Amino acid sequence: MSLDLYLESKEMREVECACPECGHSHKKMEKTIYYTSNITHNLTAMFNAAGVYQILWRGDGLMAGEQVEKLEKALKEMKENPEKFKRYDSPNGWGLYVHAVPWLAEVVQACKDYPEAVFHCSR
Repeated sequence: MSLDLYLESKEMREVECACPECGHSHKKMEKTIYYTSNITHNLTAMFNAAGVYQILWRGDGLMAGEQVEKLEKALKEMKENPEKFKRYDSPNGWGLYVHAVPWLAEVVQACKDYPEAVFHCSR
């Protein structure tokens, strides 16, 4: 089981698509996805200890740019106190500190790159 995290547009846009079976084209509405990433649920306790579980797993609708400061603070704490967070490493190897830190750094950068995007969390 894992989290799929998206940073997407607030507004829907109209796109044209074609049916792969018959070739008939039609229009549909969808959001623009600026960033997407996936991470194991085995890291929920670690990110909770860092204070950002609610943003990452339950943050549907939050503005990306408004989360940067809190996410950066968590990332800094995780880097400065590895032993505090390594105790949350999953014993089966699926969800380790060494994976969590670079993943969170990517999320922080994506929030900076797309500050007007909104979070969508698919669990």
